[in-house]
Amino acid sequence: MKYMDSQLHLWNTDKLNYDWLALFPEINKPHTGDMYFEASDNKNITGSIFVQADCDTDQALSEVDWVNEVAEHNPNISLVGIVAWAPLHLGDKCLNYLKALLEHKRVVGVRHSLQNSPIEMFYDEDYRKGVLVAARNGLVIDMCVRGYQLEALNDLLTWLFERYPEAHVVLSHCGKPNIKEAEFDSWLHSITKIASFKNVFCKISGLPTEADWINWKEEQLIKYINEAVNIFSPQRCMYGSDWPVVNLAGGVNKWKKCVAMSINSLNDNDKKSIWYETTQRAYRV
Repeated sequence: MKYMDSQLHLWNTDKLNYDWLALFPEINKPHTGDMYFEASDNKNITGSIFVQADCDTDQALSEVDWVNEVAEHNPNISLVGIVAWAPLHLGDKCLNYLKALLEHKRVVGVRHSLQNSPIEMFYDEDYRKGVLVAARNGLVIDMCVRGYQLEALNDLLTWLFERYPEAHVVLSHCGKPNIKEAEFDSWLHSITKIASFKNVFCKISGLPTEADWINWKEEQLIKYINEAVNIFSPQRCMYGSDWPVVNLAGGVNKWKKCVAMSINSLNDNDKKSIWYETTQRAYRV
């Protein structure tokens, strides 16, 4: 079956600076489109969405330019969309930046990750205004948060959808449950609230690095995947590789096999939704 990858990272450590990669020497080197294509056992890719890789923020527009160059010279990865970094914390003042961003090819969304931010950031007036401005300008909002932050995210989304019901929000990595510590019930309770918003979509991605990187088992992750699919429905769930971060925890092929196992009992239409149709619909590509 063909598929789209809703969560692809690429980075060029020769041109851009990524401070966080110093913590992960295994992946602290360039990762480009041809490397991604060669890493996958399944070459039947029909599209991919690049998600910003947290280079220095003053290089964020340069990252978009570089990724567009990669897309032009690596047709095999079929890069159809870019989720770029944006200074959402500036509130209304981020509008000029967003307008400049939208002049770049393939930009479909923005991300200003909150996974390492204090809970107070979810309630920050300027950050919320920035999210609203981006949504009103047709940009999909990618939310990367941790399991313990989901209640705060629910409050933020309530605020957003009251003001702009047409917003599209994509939740990365099933809300990043702490699988290694067997966090489940609290995650399930919170993510059920998140799924109540009809324009929130869930990425089936990133779970291996929330588990024991070396020793995770398929059945551990399938438990979370199945619940996410049940709560959101296949029509609002999408596959994402999280390559090359996934290389820290077994690689893209082991992860993709795990996803395939978890959705094996679904009918073909539901499988198509998860493998590619939801990505097309959520990102409007």
